[in-house]
Amino acid sequence: MLDEIIEEHKKEGLRETLDNKKCNLRWVSMDFEDDRILNFLKEKGKVVNRYPGIRGLAHKDVTAKIMRIAEELKSGSADFIPASFVIPQDLALLERLDKKKAN
Repeated sequence: MLDEIIEEHKKEGLRETLDNKKCNLRWVSMDFEDDRILNFLKEKGKVVNRYPGIRGLAHKDVTAKIMRIAEELKSGSADFIPASFVIPQDLALLERLDKKKAN
């Protein structure tokens, strides 16, 4: 995907570099620490492909837990997201719901 972005914006001067000091757009993976993102964003004109503090949402188990909490706090608040199950932790719940649905 990054190659496609670079190719599409070559005419505007976008190019890939390994030099952290000479870039305006930083494409980072989920293992890139939030404090490093924040330090990069402190410089004027810098852009990163993800927000600091979003790491947990990239993990299904955390997202499923947050959606369950939202549903417990206010019924229907997370009904736009299908039920999620993290195996093996949620296996018993999944089996109960499966049996209930079969009846």
